[in-house]
Amino acid sequence: MRWMGARTTAALTMTACLAASPAQAQYGAPAGGEWRSYAGDSGSTKYSPLDQITAGNFADLEVRWHWTSVDAHLVRSTPGGDSLVAADTLFDILQADEPDLWTAWDGVRQTRARPTIRSLVATPLMVDGVLYLSTPLYRAAAIDARSGETLWVHDPRAYESGMPAIAQWRHRGVAYWENDGDARIVWATGDGFLIAVDARTGLPDPDFGENGRVDLTDGVPRATRGERDVLNLLPLSSQSPPMIIRDTIVVGSTINDRTITREATPGFARAYDIRTGRHRWDFHTVPQSADEFGSDTWLNESWRYSGNTNIWSMMSGDEELGWVYLPVGTPTNLPPVGGGASRSGPLLTKTLLIYALTAGGSDGGPRLVAYDKATGAEIASIDLPAGALGAPLTYRLDGVQHIALTVGGEVPGLIAFRLPASDAPAPTEPAAERNEPATPTRD
Repeated sequence: MRWMGARTTAALTMTACLAASPAQAQYGAPAGGEWRSYAGDSGSTKYSPLDQITAGNFADLEVRWHWTSVDAHLVRSTPGGDSLVAADTLFDILQADEPDLWTAWDGVRQTRARPTIRSLVATPLMVDGVLYLSTPLYRAAAIDARSGETLWVHDPRAYESGMPAIAQWRHRGVAYWENDGDARIVWATGDGFLIAVDARTGLPDPDFGENGRVDLTDGVPRATRGERDVLNLLPLSSQSPPMIIRDTIVVGSTINDRTITREATPGFARAYDIRTGRHRWDFHTVPQSADEFGSDTWLNESWRYSGNTNIWSMMSGDEELGWVYLPVGTPTNLPPVGGGASRSGPLLTKTLLIYALTAGGSDGGPRLVAYDKATGAEIASIDLPAGALGAPLTYRLDGVQHIALTVGGEVPGLIAFRLPASDAPAPTEPAAERNEPATPTRD
């Protein structure tokens, strides 16, 4: 492993070898019409070879179904049994028991907050007719791609632990793995656990860690389970999907970068066995001894107490090489790089570049927009009922191409679009060669 020096600031592309037999490299989402990774494939191309939806018919897309987020109701367990109650009711109970559970402090004043379900930012996966996504409360759900019916929900109850480190109540998605008939959905939570459940049932994998979860704070300096930092935030959280390459889960973390103390939690990249949850290795973005590579670049041995330098965003990987590529943030208290954007995407197909914009609809509201991939010219747009927060995906089901994306608002949910049956052209079979890679595009 290589170690990061303090002079590496904005971002680092880290490669790590993962031992296993070679696998076929993949460029773009599977030709069969599924969407098995957050960005279409492990290489994060966000490209699909599906070609039914074109410049000529994009404006004809119609809503097939609209799924409503499952976060509006949660389970309250008591000695007398379990009750499904409104989320706000449960939050009232938890806050009454511990008034400062979700209190945030910015160094000057305290703000009493509570979890919100509005920011449904995940991009679902689609495998074998089922959509999988995570929710703002760090739960995972499986949805029938034909009907929009909820198949299962798993709730790690991360909200009971307190306020996540930063970007609270937002989660970008889950990872999928299968082998010899076994299939798992994997994600990390706002309170720092790595979760693995059976993709078919949603039940925790009994062979993975302890009762289907692994504690990501274990072995990380200044990240103690059950403790919070000076701002009353949890020391380590997650808001992005893990990357699974060659039966190894690689997961980053979200670390509070608004700390007002010298000491901070370092954001290691951590690797675990997909079957057992056994810890395989750490990549120290901050050196942890004077003997580690790059420690001499941390002046006055500042590596001993510095933190952040975490992988909070989405990763990429290469199955054939057995490598992962990690975007790394800045060390403790350095200013962030980049800025916000008013769009979610892109989704790339053979001819279209598709974004969800927050404005510009017929009533000034949000819309889904298709651009010509070659020229960048806007072709058509569709009004959305609420702001789209997650990047769109496309898949083929029953021979028909769909586009789906999550939307926020008072009642967040997932919308699936398809062409009217009379307009849907016959599907074409993509060529056997590898899919056309997309030009790298920044969200």
